[in-house]
Amino acid sequence: GLNILTNLEFKRNWGLGSSSTLINNISNWLNVNPYELLKITFQGSGYDIGVANSKKPIFFQKTDDFNKIIQTKFSPPFRDNLFFIHLNKKVNSQKEVIKFLNHKNEFKDVENSENYSRIINKKHFSRLIKLLEKDKIIYGGKNNPNSNFIEPTLIDGSNFNSSLMKEEIFGPILPVVSYSNKNELKKILDNYKDPLAFYIFSNDKKFSNDLIKRYSFGGAAVNDTISQIVNHRLPFGGIRNSGLGSYHGKQSFKIFSFYKPYIVKSNIFDLNAKYKIDSSSVLYKLLKRVVKKISL
Repeated sequence: GLNILTNLEFKRNWGLGSSSTLINNISNWLNVNPYELLKITFQGSGYDIGVANSKKPIFFQKTDDFNKIIQTKFSPPFRDNLFFIHLNKKVNSQKEVIKFLNHKNEFKDVENSENYSRIINKKHFSRLIKLLEKDKIIYGGKNNPNSNFIEPTLIDGSNFNSSLMKEEIFGPILPVVSYSNKNELKKILDNYKDPLAFYIFSNDKKFSNDLIKRYSFGGAAVNDTISQIVNHRLPFGGIRNSGLGSYHGKQSFKIFSFYKPYIVKSNIFDLNAKYKIDSSSVLYKLLKRVVKKISL
């Protein structure tokens, strides 16, 4: 093992920041793995070590098995407004989503937007407002009963026993739940089996494929929404709790058609074998031998 004595005065949960070069140089001097040294000292994600070893922008991805580091070109128009997340701690998804929404012009003054939909009727509007009353609103929540308007709203989804987390919402309300690892994610998803739609946002193909193979759903999309529904070549429908059957394309013809099975029997002759046969008859003994041979 390694005993590390440091006089750095900032808090460990801040990560290494500008001191990543120090850890990297110590690792090179001691001929040890810099990521392991970082882990036992500051429990960092390893991103800063990757940066310390590179003179160009990098793509950094942390998985359970290894750190993936690829040098890349990176000069987007929003480069001056980036923020980074300490990956080895649970990401506060609620705060990060709110940061994003606060910078999106599309979500400003949506009540006066001609492109923003309203709830279809008073009954469903009242149902949604009632659901909102019982959970913590972390963003949005503004509504207007005169026009059935509800602005995009984020809800703290940590209470899995709330009505909002048990019912189909059908409104501009999104519960947000954070998770730390795959096991925690599995426990969450196991509470919501057989959804109508299953959306995954990730650049990790293995992670996405594992989720698609593991869980059942009506339809899914990776890094997108709705597209699996509007594509007429793909069947659309639920499974078990989310519905039965599917339509679109030839599936529509099948689901909305009723197959009428029937037979036509000739009256010229009838087979006695359909009825009870005397156990002493030759036909009975012959059929018994045939059935016995078939079943072997």
